[in-house]
Amino acid sequence: MRVHIAQPALSTQIQALERELGGQLFVRTTRRVELTVAGETFYDRCVRILSDRNASTEVTRSVAGKTARKIRIGTICPDKVRPPRQPATALSGASAAATASGNAGNH
Repeated sequence: MRVHIAQPALSTQIQALERELGGQLFVRTTRRVELTVAGETFYDRCVRILSDRNASTEVTRSVAGKTARKIRIGTICPDKVRPPRQPATALSGASAAATASGNAGNH
């Protein structure tokens, strides 16, 4: 994972966080860095908090009448493709008139 911060600055921030929390978040060796049990717990809680924050933002926007997300649905339909027509014998007089007037604008 890249965090776009210089390694010494990142180490300083992690050490400050560990001091603030009162425990070690990582086990460091010369070859690898792994989360401790406390580090895993802290990470899981942070992910949950951020997720809850995002959900709270969307709910608040919804309640305020703001669009939380936009979904756009579109289709591409060739001009010559039309749905199959029902046989005229299957339609009653009123249904045939409604279908004819409904299809009049679909050229």
